[in-house]
Amino acid sequence: MPSTAQTIEETRARFPVLFNEGRFEELGAWFYTEDAVAMPAAQDPIEGRAAICDYLSGLREQHGLRFQLGVIRTVAGEDSAHLVGTYVATAGDGTRAEGVTHEAWALQADGTWKCSVDMWHDRA
Repeated sequence: MPSTAQTIEETRARFPVLFNEGRFEELGAWFYTEDAVAMPAAQDPIEGRAAICDYLSGLREQHGLRFQLGVIRTVAGEDSAHLVGTYVATAGDGTRAEGVTHEAWALQADGTWKCSVDMWHDRA
């Protein structure tokens, strides 16, 4: 049986696949809690799964954005976890933004893990 950290990392690994294919409804249901909060770099927080998915869809539509993700470290308890990861966002014109994410994860009643807080910090 996989460890909690491995399960979270495997769940997170689907994020760029779903994002890059434009499957935002599925991404939201798979990745975020209903009341999740996303905090993009230098922007106001985005509250709620639907609002986060609308924001992500807009990024993809406006900029042709594609994501790659990496994991630095995952620390998991019985019902909550924290993941520090990396991202590379590449726009359709080749412009890249790289950064670090800090994510809070919560064990759901159905036994799945979902992200409840997603903070993105751009690297200068």
